[in-house]
Amino acid sequence: MNTGFNKEEINKIDTAAQGENQSFIYQENVERSDEFASIFFTATYKGKEVVFDAFVYTLEMEFVSNIYDAAKDAVIEEHPEHESKDFDEDEGAHVDLMEEYSVELAKDEDFQVCEFIDYDEDVDYGVSMDVCLNIPEVTTAEIEKFVSAFKAGTYESDKTFYAFDWNDEN
Repeated sequence: MNTGFNKEEINKIDTAAQGENQSFIYQENVERSDEFASIFFTATYKGKEVVFDAFVYTLEMEFVSNIYDAAKDAVIEEHPEHESKDFDEDEGAHVDLMEEYSVELAKDEDFQVCEFIDYDEDVDYGVSMDVCLNIPEVTTAEIEKFVSAFKAGTYESDKTFYAFDWNDEN
């Protein structure tokens, strides 16, 4: 049974958020950075009050992730000998190739991104939500702004497509 729909669990999240003077709480023991954060908050979903298990991240992080995924696919397609390699490593011929492809792909206009929210109801706790926002950093204030607008029913995704400058630090 999904406990994220239970009134007691909803009250627990709301109480914890109120204790922080916020409309959400950060998930404990989960890494966060200026690019992403995992939070819990409550709101109405399909007419029912529910706990949202949300991963909030920047549009730039989505852009970089899409570029790296496409670059990895290109390396494997053109150099199948690297298929079994770990692309999360810091060095190696496969990583060098991926970085070369990334620079070229970042120039391609096909790699633009826009804000979105993805929901997943097939989870054990509440409703899972991926929230990609066009913000420079994921801060408490930015999350608060999003959650407040979402709860009020006034949040609208920016459907403008964006690309970001690519540099060696990505």
